[in-house]
Amino acid sequence: MCVWLMAVLLLQSPVGALRRPAQPLLRSVASRKLCCSSQIEATTERTKVPIGSAPEFAIAGDSTVETPYQRAVVGVHFLISALNLYSAGTHLLPTLASALDFIPLVLTVLLSTVLGDLGTGIFHWSVDNYGDIKTPVFGAVCVAFQGHHDTPWTITFRSFCNNVFKIAYGTIPALLLLPVLINDSAPLVKIFFTLFINWWLISQEFHKWAHMRTPPSPVVKFLQDSGVILSRREHGLHHTSPFEGHYCILTGICNPILDKTKFFRHLERLVFKITGNESNTWKADATLRSAR
Repeated sequence: MCVWLMAVLLLQSPVGALRRPAQPLLRSVASRKLCCSSQIEATTERTKVPIGSAPEFAIAGDSTVETPYQRAVVGVHFLISALNLYSAGTHLLPTLASALDFIPLVLTVLLSTVLGDLGTGIFHWSVDNYGDIKTPVFGAVCVAFQGHHDTPWTITFRSFCNNVFKIAYGTIPALLLLPVLINDSAPLVKIFFTLFINWWLISQEFHKWAHMRTPPSPVVKFLQDSGVILSRREHGLHHTSPFEGHYCILTGICNPILDKTKFFRHLERLVFKITGNESNTWKADATLRSAR
């Protein structure tokens, strides 16, 4: 760095300056250094920003400004979701003749929530530990999640669409596949997977709320305190290096059993065996390689 800086200074110096007597040049440089040092200290004092009071980005060009494009992407996600649910509903509603007929629907919603929480954990673990900006489809998500550990407050400055639109890059193709893969005669299956995919996207907003010092509304606080959605306390357990647990961010209900059984350590060993890639948690704490 010093050699590079000297080369730049020499290239920018007039040729005549190199021919001046050494002592005056040294005095001139010393004067400039004192002047620049004072200016830098003054500038630093003026621009000093408390940690957490302004967003910081892991990706060049990222912003917390919501754009029409982001709103359009999220709108497409919910439009396809609504069409899938409408299609399933038209085939399911005629079969709901009594209160007992609603039990399978209720169980479907509950199962989608529990497995949705598990799904968010596996997704969160994967983008936390593997991938970079060159990763297809989810490159920006990988960088954002990994950079989030350094500046966790940035997410709280994002609006809903600005926060979740990158996730929609994965959810939209998945939602489009549902009518192709699931027959109309299985409306509960279509409802399950539509909700499951939606939890994937919506969990990112719950994730944001879990980072807020003050919940955005009393309703959100009640849901967090009741364990219906991810709480600040539960997610706070994840934000300690090497970030090896508490990955689920929908409700967090799956975190205790996943962490107790070392589920993600088993996955990391499997990934390493197949691909040779080490997880970021291993790089941060080598003892996790042998965690049982």
